[in-house]
Amino acid sequence: MEDIQETRPDAVSVETPAENETGPLVLTTRDIAILQLVHEQRYLAFNQIRTAFWKDRSEIANAAYKRLMRLVDSGFLEEGYSKRKGLNLYLLAEKGYAELQRRNLDLALSRYELTGHYERYVDHDLKVSSIRILFNELGLVNWTSERVLKEVRREGARVPDGLVTIGGKHVVIEFENRLKSKPRYKGFFESYASHKEYYLVIIVVYDDIKEWLLDLDYDPQQVWFVGYEDLMSKMGQALLENKHEMFALERLL
Repeated sequence: MEDIQETRPDAVSVETPAENETGPLVLTTRDIAILQLVHEQRYLAFNQIRTAFWKDRSEIANAAYKRLMRLVDSGFLEEGYSKRKGLNLYLLAEKGYAELQRRNLDLALSRYELTGHYERYVDHDLKVSSIRILFNELGLVNWTSERVLKEVRREGARVPDGLVTIGGKHVVIEFENRLKSKPRYKGFFESYASHKEYYLVIIVVYDDIKEWLLDLDYDPQQVWFVGYEDLMSKMGQALLENKHEMFALERLL
């Protein structure tokens, strides 16, 4: 996986139009999938979109950027800018939202617009999207976004960053950008233990996984930890661990 800096959704059947074509834009299957992913994840950086949909294409051809700019110029996507991250963000525009609604692909979600305080969460949100893109690459494509869980399903007070279905079982994905207090994690674990439908809870930790975190009171059959950097670099070989044991993520595939 590539870095987010001026750095993947459900698998799609990609059509191959001439991506430097002129004239009115004819939306492809891939275009619609891009709109869907941006819609569900709020916004994406360019390299995330390129990794998700053009991973095996040469950067020299610049096909991803050309097509993305056509989606922007045609009014389906719009650009924002994060001063905190120093990169452009791509969001669903009104025209793109209308297109998803017309196709019944909007998932009953509102169209996300940048708010005055979005910068507080931009780093977290982008890393969650990178985790989703990586999971998709590993074949774990049945991802339900936090937006859907919160706005549509109304899951309750604690809503995970993502929910993946593996073999019919629900696996919670939580991303921790920085470690918090022990009491905070006590409530965290108790909340998920009460959800019997959650088969596993995978907590992706950006900081080093400290021994005190592994030793907290939780169900070791349910809760597992993995480092973000290890996940991004080792992918399926990244180790999930808790106070009892560890195993490679690929065992879940």
